[in-house]
Amino acid sequence: MSQNKVKLTLVSSFLVLVSVASYIYFIRYQPKALKKLSEVRGVATIKTDAIPYPTDAQKLGFNQTPTSKQTTFQTSKTLDEIQQFYNNIFITKGWELTLEKLSEQTSKHVYQKKNSKATIVATAQEDQATVVSIEVTGSEL
Repeated sequence: MSQNKVKLTLVSSFLVLVSVASYIYFIRYQPKALKKLSEVRGVATIKTDAIPYPTDAQKLGFNQTPTSKQTTFQTSKTLDEIQQFYNNIFITKGWELTLEKLSEQTSKHVYQKKNSKATIVATAQEDQATVVSIEVTGSEL
């Protein structure tokens, strides 16, 4: 019986010692200081397809399927400036404006050329930026 008490005392003492050592290691742990990112920015230029983008465009996303390409970016241009920018580009390249929907915060323009369609949706943000999504489907990819 006394030998069991000695084993129990030794095991208990060992467990207490390991717990104390773990706690001391834990409270002394100092993580490495990571460098703070002041600002995360998009790609400087967008080269995902043949459609031009405003000079200050910051790419937010890109998605491609077998039948379409969609690019989303942010710009400081207004809704009117975006509409004029893309209207000049598509009309001079032979595209036809088939749909135009305007509201206070959003504009949607759809251009068609043969079997291709380009949909441009622009949304004004509260921080004076505009988020633009361009989806092109068909043979003009």
